[in-house]
Amino acid sequence: MRVALMAAACGPSGDSVPNENVNADARGETQSQVLGGEPRSGGVMRFASVEGPDYMDPGAAYSATYFSYIARGVTRTLTTYKASTDLGEQAELVGDLATGLGKHNAAGTKWTYTLKEGIKFGLALGGEKVPGVTGEPITSADLKYALRTPVHVLGRRSVPLLLRAGRRSGRIPGRQSRRHLGHRDSGRQDDHVQSHGAHRRLGLPDGDAGRAPVPESFASQFDAKGDFAYDSHIVASGPYYVETYVPSERIVMKRDPN
Repeated sequence: MRVALMAAACGPSGDSVPNENVNADARGETQSQVLGGEPRSGGVMRFASVEGPDYMDPGAAYSATYFSYIARGVTRTLTTYKASTDLGEQAELVGDLATGLGKHNAAGTKWTYTLKEGIKFGLALGGEKVPGVTGEPITSADLKYALRTPVHVLGRRSVPLLLRAGRRSGRIPGRQSRRHLGHRDSGRQDDHVQSHGAHRRLGLPDGDAGRAPVPESFASQFDAKGDFAYDSHIVASGPYYVETYVPSERIVMKRDPN
């Protein structure tokens, strides 16, 4: 199956108070329905909107466009929200790369996840087969690198971390690693066990564990250049890879054979 994407935008947040006067068309936008019978392989799905994703690099992306249309197709993450047509179930956190949700110590400062076996990296952008990466198992080392990769602009999702770090150090950090933003350690006990530590109790680590793995052996050469050079070389860990990416114009994803 090929997915062609013409960017998308983050819509305005609505009133959380139920409105009984909402018409049927508006209600249909928030209540999932199953259409077209049972799913089958093949075909093309197209999305169109007014704005593209802010980044393709999973360590930098923040926009609703990326997380709604790209992330779950191109990447796998430690945890994710359940894919379901039931709106109630859609808020349920489940394991994705991980076998389940994290286990924590009594203080809530260390969380450990066990990775599923047999999940592999796919093709890089443009269908490039990366030696030593494509077709190789995803391990805790790939998640450790993703969590501690230096970033240039951390994005709005990192504002709470920036504020906490700023209060401690008296300044808001710029190009620094995530280690300096409240994480004590993003360690690995072995290839299939990933642990996260912090200086103080973590509030919602299972929700924050939605990080996509990044292969250090390949991505580090682009990360060293800065300015999110990895954007143009992202390696798939999900069911699709990015065949074509023209910023602010189009994205084409195709089924990954790995």
